[in-house]
Amino acid sequence: MDPYYQFGSPRAQNHSRQRLSQYFRTLVKLAFGHPCPVCQSLNHSLPSRRGLSRVKAKGSVPAFQGSRDAGCRVCRMALDAIKTFQRGWCKAYFANGQITLMFARNSTLQLWLDRPSPPAGDAGWDTLTVFLALDDPVIPRFKLEGPLAYSTSIVADTRTDEAFRRVSSWLEDCLSKHDICKTVNRGFMPSRVVDLRLADEYKLILVPTSRLQRSAPYACLSYCWGSDLDGVVTTVKANVQAHQLGISLMTLPRTVRDAVMVAQKLAIRYLWVDALCIIQDDGDDWARESVRMCDIYSNSKITIAAHRAASCKDGFLGEQIQGQPSWQREFKTKFGRKYRDANPRKMLLRLGHQPMGVPSALEIRGWTLQECILPGRIIHYTEEELIWECNTRHFCECGHVEGPQDGGETRKVKTQIRKSGGIRGGNPKPSSDPTIEGWMQLVERYTERRLTYSSDRLVAIAGLAQMVQASSTGTIESEYLAGLFRKALPRHLLWIAGGNSITLEGALPRPSPSRAPSWSWASIDGRAHYPGELHSGWEDASIVIDHDRSFCCPAQGATRDPAVRGELLLEGLAAPVKLITVEARFDNPMERHSLGWAATWMDRLTYVWAQDGSRSKVACDTARDPELRFGDKGHGCWISDDHRCDRCKAQSWALDMEYCVMKVAAYHNEAGSPFTPVEYFLVLQRSVSVKGAWERIGLGEIKLRQDKPKTEGDLFREAKTLKLRIV
Repeated sequence: MDPYYQFGSPRAQNHSRQRLSQYFRTLVKLAFGHPCPVCQSLNHSLPSRRGLSRVKAKGSVPAFQGSRDAGCRVCRMALDAIKTFQRGWCKAYFANGQITLMFARNSTLQLWLDRPSPPAGDAGWDTLTVFLALDDPVIPRFKLEGPLAYSTSIVADTRTDEAFRRVSSWLEDCLSKHDICKTVNRGFMPSRVVDLRLADEYKLILVPTSRLQRSAPYACLSYCWGSDLDGVVTTVKANVQAHQLGISLMTLPRTVRDAVMVAQKLAIRYLWVDALCIIQDDGDDWARESVRMCDIYSNSKITIAAHRAASCKDGFLGEQIQGQPSWQREFKTKFGRKYRDANPRKMLLRLGHQPMGVPSALEIRGWTLQECILPGRIIHYTEEELIWECNTRHFCECGHVEGPQDGGETRKVKTQIRKSGGIRGGNPKPSSDPTIEGWMQLVERYTERRLTYSSDRLVAIAGLAQMVQASSTGTIESEYLAGLFRKALPRHLLWIAGGNSITLEGALPRPSPSRAPSWSWASIDGRAHYPGELHSGWEDASIVIDHDRSFCCPAQGATRDPAVRGELLLEGLAAPVKLITVEARFDNPMERHSLGWAATWMDRLTYVWAQDGSRSKVACDTARDPELRFGDKGHGCWISDDHRCDRCKAQSWALDMEYCVMKVAAYHNEAGSPFTPVEYFLVLQRSVSVKGAWERIGLGEIKLRQDKPKTEGDLFREAKTLKLRIV
């Protein structure tokens, strides 16, 4: 059972309380045969609300010392931990110091040390966490079966033999025990790999794998090049032949040299590094290899993720923050008896709270999103500690189920995609097809990241698209259309540029020349966000997609050519509208918040206005300058609900107007849900480049309130069913 099993239901909460009570009774029994007057309250102070959280007891220094002297080994353990943390603390705060003993829901024991009258800038308390030390480097899957959680010590330096033995043991454990992780194609190898056979002689050889007699295991390196590339050795047309004769190890950047060392210690002869294995100035070679990223990473024996290296010159091996004495210490205590593999006399003490991690360079780079999802095994080298991840297990070095900053959502999506085996047909609710929701989450995560070349917008995620599509190859429903899946239309069409506009300041200009169809999120720079209703609601589509006349070329978008073409032929309710961006003023943040995601800029709003006077705020895909400012004639007609000047009342409307809106779909939640059903529509503008076609320029929503008549303020009251070609 993982440490984060469900506590949500009342039955689960009650079961969890009973188990924790049982565990602490075991803890007390191990300590001594009768209740301790200080820490026995841990057995009774169980939470009554919000499920299982933690239980605690609080006492003075003299109380803990008296209980220790009377034979309580729990109190002895607490005082031994404090002595290890700071010798003399109990003496200094004997009169008025307070010790709080907290037994958390994951079986960790925490000590809070309160100091009276702390000096300025001092929080007045310290936090210590106590674990049973476990010498075996392969942490068993965490279970609430013992009185305390196990942990292993974090190695101080990843350049040591101890660190390499630990990583090697994780790899061997996975290879020998994890059936799920044995799905690699042993016959696959990248077009080129680096042979490390002569690395001890400081020489590497670039090997075309077509010359090898048989395929062999290889490791991949996931890293950031960085901005300072002066003197960095890469493979180009001019030196590819020379690299096949030999590359001096010492001429390579430190990150690559570190990866060579890791692969050698793991007894892996071949290493794939993009800078060396792809001919960087050969566009054809780059195009061929970049579309093979799914196969390259997913079939590697292991991928080495260099989180702590911001550039290829930094390297990633070295001291680990949480392996230093300022974070971690060992101590011994006369606590209990031997429990399974752990020696209760040897304890681990971790000091302070782990700070909120700053995302590593790998976690903000666009290319590396797929590099952390595609591989079956990854060893993460972070500043804090080593982290193991495979298709069966995920744990940090000390044994807790944690990971890199962006790990939680990414792992969830990875699991969804792998379990689903690709796009499937069926129920329109996304929970029945996790790849639909999973892909939207990937797009949101991916578009938050940075790309050196914006033209890589599609190719840098093409490997993930192939992974999602893999099991349904050849079916039209699984076809990938410039960042969207045909099966998931119309849901995948309903992205918002700039993300959640309550926190972001709006969309960026659309790049020129265009690199993707306007209906694709890849046509814009910056983040794309999907409204929350799309992740959980039932879909009621309002459009019909002509699949025979809807296409994208090239389908995978795996090219740096900015002219990725594509179009959709949609049939549905469409209405001509006027569109204008007006200057707006928000006197307080809540006023802007109430406008929802349509308020993409602090000082402006964009409206569409139908013939019957209905209007709606919309979110634009690109930044628009205000066309009406305060004081301009007609400004009040757009801002106010009840104001119309004579000029605005007498307007002519025609189907050949420049803008129109097309209803796409409505989304309804489960019965009893507090969320209001929402209807979404595309905002379209006549294309200036393709005659007779339209281009997407924004997205709008209509709240379907039960107390509001359907005919009131309906943009589509006078709409007609039309077929529109969207490019």
